[in-house]
Amino acid sequence: NDQLACYASKLSKTEGHIDWAADATAIERLVRAFNPWPGTYTDQGDQRIRIHEAQALVTASDAFPGTVVQRDRDGIDIACGNGTLRITRLQLPGSRAQSVNDLINGGKELLMPGQELR
Repeated sequence: NDQLACYASKLSKTEGHIDWAADATAIERLVRAFNPWPGTYTDQGDQRIRIHEAQALVTASDAFPGTVVQRDRDGIDIACGNGTLRITRLQLPGSRAQSVNDLINGGKELLMPGQELR
């Protein structure tokens, strides 16, 4: 029924910026909804990091939202406003999407515990 239809404005890339103060489940849904376009991203220093896959964890953290709380081969855990988000697949500037395991094997010193994302 066309009478029930509503207009949805065009998405912009800036809508994919992750607000770490949000709920981890909401961020996980944003990552899934915006993959592949326009994609979700966060910044660490002057580097923009695209997030391709993530999952919300029940684990709560007392760290400031956006702080890396753990990094291992299963993923990178980031404190959120409510809960923790585990990033499992990401993309660094100038490279293709990769698993966190590949990032660690490559020896990259990015997203280390205690570092903050914005």
